[in-house]
Amino acid sequence: MVPSQGSSGLIRVAVLAGAVGLGIGGLIGFMRYRAVVAATPAPADQVDDRASLLPPEYRERLGWYLGDIRRESGIDIRMLFASPPEGEALERFAAESATRLGIGRGNGTLRGILVVYDPAAQRLRVEVGYGLEAYFPDAFIGYLIEKHVRSFFAAGDPTTGLRLMVRILHERIRDEMLGGRFDPAPLLRRPGARYGSGGGGASGAAPLRADPKAFLADDDGFRGDLPPALKARFTPQPTPDAAYQRYREWLETGRYDPRVELFTPASRAYLLRLPMTPPYFDHILMLESGRSYRVVERGDLAMLYFTDTPLLSPKFLRRDSAGWRLDLIQEVRNSRERVGWRFTWSLVQGGEAYDRFADLFVDVGEGTIRVGDGDNRPLPSLASGPVAVTPVPLPRRLPDSLLAPPAPPARDEFGYATPAVDKRELVRLLRRRDFSALEDILGAAERDAQRDFHLELAAAEAFDAFARPEPELQPLLDEWVGRNPTSTEALVARGNYHLRRAWTSRGEDLLSRTPRDSVRKMERWAALALRDYAEAVRRDPRHLGAYEGLIYVLQLWGAEAQARDVLAQALRASPYSYLARVAMMAVLRPEWGGSLEAMDGLARQADRYAGVNPRLRVLHGFADRTRSHQRRLARDWDGAIAAATRSLAFGESWGARQDRAEALYRAGRYEEALADLNRALRTVPQDDDALEWRAYTLLKLAGSSRYDQREQLLQQAERDAALAVELRPTPERERLLAEVRACPTPGCR
Repeated sequence: MVPSQGSSGLIRVAVLAGAVGLGIGGLIGFMRYRAVVAATPAPADQVDDRASLLPPEYRERLGWYLGDIRRESGIDIRMLFASPPEGEALERFAAESATRLGIGRGNGTLRGILVVYDPAAQRLRVEVGYGLEAYFPDAFIGYLIEKHVRSFFAAGDPTTGLRLMVRILHERIRDEMLGGRFDPAPLLRRPGARYGSGGGGASGAAPLRADPKAFLADDDGFRGDLPPALKARFTPQPTPDAAYQRYREWLETGRYDPRVELFTPASRAYLLRLPMTPPYFDHILMLESGRSYRVVERGDLAMLYFTDTPLLSPKFLRRDSAGWRLDLIQEVRNSRERVGWRFTWSLVQGGEAYDRFADLFVDVGEGTIRVGDGDNRPLPSLASGPVAVTPVPLPRRLPDSLLAPPAPPARDEFGYATPAVDKRELVRLLRRRDFSALEDILGAAERDAQRDFHLELAAAEAFDAFARPEPELQPLLDEWVGRNPTSTEALVARGNYHLRRAWTSRGEDLLSRTPRDSVRKMERWAALALRDYAEAVRRDPRHLGAYEGLIYVLQLWGAEAQARDVLAQALRASPYSYLARVAMMAVLRPEWGGSLEAMDGLARQADRYAGVNPRLRVLHGFADRTRSHQRRLARDWDGAIAAATRSLAFGESWGARQDRAEALYRAGRYEEALADLNRALRTVPQDDDALEWRAYTLLKLAGSSRYDQREQLLQQAERDAALAVELRPTPERERLLAEVRACPTPGCR
């Protein structure tokens, strides 16, 4: 985020103000909430900056924020930066402008606000529509102008001052939407406050300067130290509840002294940097005063969450030798606000506090993670839901199958996004040395997966594009890593290539029957993969693909203990990850030194997170998948089919579908095998193993079909075999493709 021109270091922090929680933590990341672009209204409709008061990029972002408030609540807030005609009072100019613009008339209730700044006279007017006067009395608006906006304008940062003023208004709007009623009493206790009152709004001086020290001036001692006797009250407490009650008392002092021991050292350093004003401090008090809450303790961490308001995100407290303190850094790391959505905030993956309490969280809808028994009421919004995030545009789609559904669903029954990136195009970009495009696509996929576990499969499939055996890819990947020495994406892509070469060198036979030379080659390639993944994790400790790669490398050595350590790190980064646990399941299979009991144990451990990610329940079927594999090795096709069917009883799994399809194929039940493969490919459209098996199955069906069906079956078999070869060429697939193309039937081409 680029600060406003002329901002001091203190003011600059406020450019990040607001998107984490709504209390003290609510002064961080305010402009990062904009993950999607609302369709209406356009920014230009919300901010008319004729005086060029704001930098263009902030003008647009402020416009989007006001548009989101309108979309969320129907309340129309606009800004006009222009001087009135000569001789006309600012108050009359604002009232007539509001009428001319029709502010608030679109909702039929005159619920609108117009903020007008006169750059010539350097005065600000906030015009409040009749439908909002009960919630924003003019004394309150005057207080905001005098004790909040004026400080930011004097310091040369009108952008942050206006944005945080709107933030205070926005939260009052949200509270009113939920049936609350505005009580300004806590805001009127400041001595010596002067309010410009005129009914339906207020006006005040707001001289625009560029003096960072002006922010600290004329605050009536607001930022001074508390008296020693009072300050001594705000120390670590014996319980989390007592610490939070002391925090509320601290807010009630009306003095912003963050140097109290009630906060962790990191929290104190953070608070000292915030551009706090008396109105925003009072705003926090009003949000939290009198709220009901629950506290859960786990070791040296506690989580406090609210049960009578959906607007406040949880707080976290930490215990040390002195007692319990407020840990605001955990609040910052573990929650993000949403504007324009039905749910106003969501917990986010990552961070110690999130991991400690993850079993208490549920997905309440729209990918929003909340505490299960907290207040999770959605806003009674005018909008039906959030604007969908636009995916990365794809070069092309897979050809539709004649026998499968024409297009995969955007999300499966577990909410996972269907992988949409064409792996072939990623390899073409590598061959063209378009490393910049690869960084953009893969980086976006990984960031999305870190933000939302429902996107982990899409990211894993994108990186899987490089798990290919062709030797000519090695120098290209080395060049990519060399040109981008800080790139995590390049390392994981090369690690996947090295891991594939390790598996190719080893072959499919049991290790005891694998030639020693093949084992040595496998170990050399595995060591290269291990180096790449380990360096990727060092650079990005949240990179899921790197952790999964490490676990699969350790599988080659049967290193279960080390793999468990890596899994623990991966789950600290993403506690709801399904794919990290799937990788560990491979290590725990009996043929790799594990056991069916260990596999079941891993599934049980994941149950605590299944309330948020129901796909984790599918892990209970992995022991039966292993039994199905064992039955296939014994050529017991009925037993293999039965075991795979038991696995699917725990939930849809493309892997279990393929297991059963192979057994059905071996048993000559080709139509049933085809149905399973079609279902698997709906979830993972470019799974090369499933494509290969479907080509074999279609070839068998073509041999017993009528002429008109045979032609269609063979055409699809050729497409599947060709695509499997493109995705990951092997001698077996080359022979399959040749067999399909050389089919001697009259319908073959």
